[in-house]
Amino acid sequence: IVPGIGGQTGLNLAMQLEKKGILKECGVELLGTSSESIERAEDRELFRKSIYDLVKYFKQYENEDGLLESLPSWNFVEWGIANKWTQDVSYPTNFLYAEVLRAAGELYGRSDWLEKAERVAMRARELSFDGEVFIDNATLVDGRLVNTKNSSEAGQYYAILFGAFDINSSE
Repeated sequence: IVPGIGGQTGLNLAMQLEKKGILKECGVELLGTSSESIERAEDRELFRKSIYDLVKYFKQYENEDGLLESLPSWNFVEWGIANKWTQDVSYPTNFLYAEVLRAAGELYGRSDWLEKAERVAMRARELSFDGEVFIDNATLVDGRLVNTKNSSEAGQYYAILFGAFDINSSE
């Protein structure tokens, strides 16, 4: 069963079938998500805890600029070559991180997360824009971040979609 296809009704029915043991009894599995993920997303307190835990988890990877640096290998940007350009600082990942902080800050009334989101997006924009395009990543060389020349279409999208670049601005 793919519970997400049925919207809220599909999720509710899938959860009822799971809780009553009918899925297991019939040898049917949930595809695309797990009952634990549905429960965590549906329960406001569990969802809030997940968001707070996520923000706390990423703090250990923040460098002195507040950017995420040296994330574990599961860091994902897109399906193409850009996914190989995620170490040491992935600017697309940091643009996405800024957007997560902004959305979570708005959702939970956290002005500190909103301020941090603005700082991360601004710093990623400053460091990644070379005057023509947004660079995808910087690597550590002798303890300093040095921009590569890697630039992908996905990197440009992340920069524009997540507020690093105002298409209406003259800057």
